Amino acid sequence: METEALEKIGLTHGESKVYLALLKVGLSSAGPLTKEAQISRSKVYEILERLKTKGLVSSVVENGVSKFKAIDPRLIPDFLERKKQEFEEKASQFSKIIPSLLAEMQEKKVEQSVEVFNGWAGIRNTFNLLIKDAKRNDIWYAFGMPERLSKERARFFKHWRVQTDKIGIHQKLIANEKIRESPELAPKSKYSKIRYTQQETPTTVDIFHDYTLLGVWTEMPILIVVRGKEVAESFRTFFDHIWKQAKP
Repeated sequence: METEALEKIGLTHGESKVYLALLKVGLSSAGPLTKEAQISRSKVYEILERLKTKGLVSSVVENGVSKFKAIDPRLIPDFLERKKQEFEEKASQFSKIIPSLLAEMQEKKVEQSVEVFNGWAGIRNTFNLLIKDAKRNDIWYAFGMPERLSKERARFFKHWRVQTDKIGIHQKLIANEKIRESPELAPKSKYSKIRYTQQETPTTVDIFHDYTLLGVWTEMPILIVVRGKEVAESFRTFFDHIWKQAKP
């Protein structure tokens, strides 16, 4: 439990074990820590140095022997505050070079590309990135909605739709008739219009600007991202055809 909590604030598994071992044994040389943390002596020294750098461990030399002590756990919020400040500084520095990176990317832009993302990290990044440069009254087209949403997917898209509403992005959605009986699955927003059809699709399809997204929402979701104006226009034409036949 404690190990997991420490890992969530940025410590490695080994760092968490050594820090907790130090709390338990108090001021100690590396020997007792090796036994308590069940980590090799050479590895313990390496981890202790990292913890010292992070300000979570102090050291003294007694009779020629290095001994170590964990900082009071109540000081960990200070450690987190330092990490936050460091992150903000790095983010600020990185934001300064974004224009030059974008310029370089534009120079090497290709007219069409395909990328495949496995898992939520890449999918979240893709959906968030696509609305970065969106403008009010842009239209996001989507058809095919699963009958059940995982908690993670529902939570993400609830937050994502809040962002699209703030921007003023309109959404046109086509879903299977079964979704009509589960209104909690359909977004409720003045920017969203939804129609229903008997047609079922094995994947979801989203079209925005020159991007077409094909989603397979299994336990480990897959997103295929096609970038290409002609492909997107082709899918939009197909969407409009289905939209005219679908029922409000």
